[in-house]
Amino acid sequence: FFIFVPLLIFSAAQQISLPQLKQIFYPAALLATVGVLITSFLIALPLKFILEISWLESWLFGSIMAATDPIAISAIIGNNGSIQERLKLLIEGESLLNDGTAVVLFGVIFAAVFQNLDPSITVFGTNFLFNLFGAVSIGIGFGFLGIKIIHLWHETNPHLKVTLSLLVAYGSFFVAEQYFHVSGILAVFAAALAFHFPDCHRKSCTGNPSFDSVWSYAQYLADVALFFLLGIEFVRHNYAGINLWWPALALGLLIVPRYVAVWSSNLFLKKAERFTANERSLLNFAGVRGAVSIALLL
Repeated sequence: FFIFVPLLIFSAAQQISLPQLKQIFYPAALLATVGVLITSFLIALPLKFILEISWLESWLFGSIMAATDPIAISAIIGNNGSIQERLKLLIEGESLLNDGTAVVLFGVIFAAVFQNLDPSITVFGTNFLFNLFGAVSIGIGFGFLGIKIIHLWHETNPHLKVTLSLLVAYGSFFVAEQYFHVSGILAVFAAALAFHFPDCHRKSCTGNPSFDSVWSYAQYLADVALFFLLGIEFVRHNYAGINLWWPALALGLLIVPRYVAVWSSNLFLKKAERFTANERSLLNFAGVRGAVSIALLL
């Protein structure tokens, strides 16, 4: 998780310019807040009665499974030319933003279950704001620090820029996660936007071709390595004797709540901006789970 996430998030986020982010920010933020809350609750609801556990315990699992995975999203749609650019940006933006909501929701419920703390709306709101602004501030600080170093040295060597970008990506993620206990993914996302701002402040990102090719290849290697490791982990287990109803139930708990969340979030958009049926279906199946959920579970 700590090896692949900063690399893949930084690579995906640096391809987004601020004007592009502004275009999709409201629907992405809506899916990342209202959508996550609805998804987590609808996952928790049947588990409460099927497994006969408490509301908080079922909602804890719901919060784990509500987070979509930015790594898998980037790998699946990154080079897909058949998806509209706005929809692609929306899917990637939402998957990056909803990490903050899911992590905070998980943290509040985890504290309520295992530490007997008050899971009130005030506590959730305070933690969410701290997580959001803390992660974004750390990311922006690292991003602009990297740019400042490049400007001070008046250096155009692409190797230096690649080295600094790696330090910015891993540094922001490590500091956010280990020292401030906020979302490392949001920190890396903000760091990438700040670091790439001089090349990406217009409608499109125009950076150094050598720099972009190095990051593109690094992203490819990370994608291959991650899914190879996941495949090894999958085949290591013995699935004989598993009741097929449980995988069917799990699949239903992943698809149905996500669809309801997308449909509900759509109601808050202006009529001209609402998703079509095909777009809702794509957003639903783009809500894949992966590294983020696994990290929260562990």
